[in-house]
Amino acid sequence: AAACAGLAAVAWLRGIASWRTMLPSLVLALASAWASGSRTALVVALAATALPVARRMGRAPTTLIISLFLPVLLIAASLYWEDAARAAARSGRASEIYELNGRLPLWKAAFQEFQHTPVCGVGYGCQRFVVEPLGFEWAVEPHNLWLNVLLGCGAVGLLLFVALMFALGMQFLLRPNDMSDVILLVILLDGISSSCLFGAIPNSMTFMWLMAIFWRDFDLSPPLAANATTSSPSEGAECDD
Repeated sequence: AAACAGLAAVAWLRGIASWRTMLPSLVLALASAWASGSRTALVVALAATALPVARRMGRAPTTLIISLFLPVLLIAASLYWEDAARAAARSGRASEIYELNGRLPLWKAAFQEFQHTPVCGVGYGCQRFVVEPLGFEWAVEPHNLWLNVLLGCGAVGLLLFVALMFALGMQFLLRPNDMSDVILLVILLDGISSSCLFGAIPNSMTFMWLMAIFWRDFDLSPPLAANATTSSPSEGAECDD
């Protein structure tokens, strides 16, 4: 839902598809994130939607909005953090938020398992055979992207993954492209609390990650823009960054 929201916003704002097609998709994606009950999914969906919107607005207006609202949010958080944490927790206990819904103990236990096979890990897709015996009934993987790679593929696999993510991060800064950058943002944020990439069976997020890596090099945006309808907020705008 988070990736769908961000990509729908990109397609609409960049003139790849009409608002009649993308606005319902965007609303449905955000509603799905809300209805899922996942706080992470909702935050990631909002962030993925905000990125192309901020780029469309431009640097000066975006900086002004952040400068106005960020201090207010920080002050409110410092004054009402405990109340907000209890309200966000399903159990009503603030400790649930502090422990990231029980993930901190899981991360600690999974990292201890990694130390038994630090170089090559336990094997790609085999994390569940290590995590399940740890006693966390709700977990079959570490619920953290980086720890999942570390546990499955060891330090060697993590270094390769970090190199790929670093390359995407540099492109984010030096060669902005909304399609690729939204996918990267979703992976980075969602990867904090889930293993959104790499499983025994590759998932859709893995495919989108590979697409993000090669998106700029294959220059995929212009063919989409050539077939786009013109009734969009950025009528006539070039799709490629």
